[in-house]
Amino acid sequence: MKTQYCGALILILALVAGAAAAEGSVPIYPQEFWGAVTIDGSAAPAGTVIVAMIGDTECGSIETTESGKYGSSSRYYGDRLIVRTTEDQVGETITFLVDEEEAEQTATFTPGSTTALDLSVGSAVT
Repeated sequence: MKTQYCGALILILALVAGAAAAEGSVPIYPQEFWGAVTIDGSAAPAGTVIVAMIGDTECGSIETTESGKYGSSSRYYGDRLIVRTTEDQVGETITFLVDEEEAEQTATFTPGSTTALDLSVGSAVT
């Protein structure tokens, strides 16, 4: 009898804990970005910081290591800008800040995808 009572108690606690966890936002696969980056029409210098935002929430960042490009087309040869968020933000618009200035380009959050996206801020000098 005591064993059945303990088993039932453990089962109830597991169900309550599972229900509580289901209420929160579930993390999902990230989206990865890479591409060219320009400031005022010129290649952004190494050390430029790119931040991905959904609304007011920072979802990922990367610092460039090479002039004019962020991330790598191959995950085996370099980093990518990894955007991590939750399932309730699927389909939301991602904005990008290049050294704290908003880029002209945006993207839609699509979990599990890899996206080539060239970013630019400022205007090109003609």
